[in-house]
This record gives sequence, structure tokens and C-alpha cells, in this order.
Amino acid sequence: MNITNEFSKHSKSWNEQRPCLCDSRKCNAFTWTYFTIINSRGIIFSLDAGISFTITLVMTLLFATVLAQNAFSTETEIKNFELEEKAMLIVDSLVKNYDENNTLLGACILDIDKKRIKTNETSILNLNNAKPIPFGEIYVESITLKTNYLQKTFQIETRMSTQCINVKRFALIDGEKRVIEVKTCTPQ
Repeated sequence: MNITNEFSKHSKSWNEQRPCLCDSRKCNAFTWTYFTIINSRGIIFSLDAGISFTITLVMTLLFATVLAQNAFSTETEIKNFELEEKAMLIVDSLVKNYDENNTLLGACILDIDKKRIKTNETSILNLNNAKPIPFGEIYVESITLKTNYLQKTFQIETRMSTQCINVKRFALIDGEKRVIEVKTCTPQ
């Protein structure tokens, strides 16, 4: 007796006993297996898995969008912070240093008797001699002196700018308490 014939005989009779779901004809083993997988529990599981996959995909896309927006806003905040920091350094240099060539680097009054500079004290004449100097990516557009009744602006440099910031500093100017406002900008 041949084992292969016995196996094929058994499998034929087994295939012929199963009814086909699509019509009244007999089905082969592949069709029977295929149609028995899709039942009510399988369809519900497939729908549930599809819905959960879609929700996960949408949540991932929302997370990526929020992450990109945060990265962009952080980048602009860092640029603003760097501009403000450099502007504050320029204003501090203006009221705490002395430079006879360019008062934009230092406009304090020089006390010859004591051989030192008077910090936070300057004069309008010193500020009037300010010349434009490149400070890397920023430049000083104007210096404004303010009191309750007076406002005087010294225009230093005019260019097309993308972003400007004003930094204020309190100082004694010609013996009066005034606010020095320095406008720094980034060129276009």
C-alpha cells in the first residue's frame, strides 16, 4: 500500500465534505480557510485595529506639528534674547566707558583731577559725536534722551531692518536725571 495514495485519498474526501460558502459547489482547502477567517469576531477586530491605528496616526501627526511649532517659536525667542542681550551690552558700554574716538563705545565724563571716568554720567556733547560701528549682526539706529518735558534723538545709522528693540537705561546727563534709550536693529 502506497502512503501517498492513502493521504491524497483522505484529503480529497475531506475537501469534498466541506461546503463552499459562496455557492453550493464544493470548495478547495484554500477557499475554505479563507472564508472561515472572516467571521463576525474577525471583522470587529479588524475595524477596532483600523480605528486604533488611525487614532494613533492622527495623534502622532498632531504631536509632530506641536513639536515643530515649539521648535520654531524657541528659535525666534533665542534670536530675540540675543538681540536684547547685545543691546543691553551696548547701553552699558555707553554709560560706563569712555572712548574719545567714538562715543558710541563709551560716552562717560572723564574726571581729569581724579584720573578716572564718572560712570552713569555723560553729556549731550559726548552723545552728539556718536558714529556708526558694526556690532556683528546688529547695528545702533538711534540714541534718545528722555525726561518728563524733553526728548532728543540722535540718529546714528539708518538701514532697512527686520527687527528692532529699544533698551532703556537711567543716567545723569549734564547733571539731570534722564533715560537713555538705545534702538538696536538687525539688518534685512
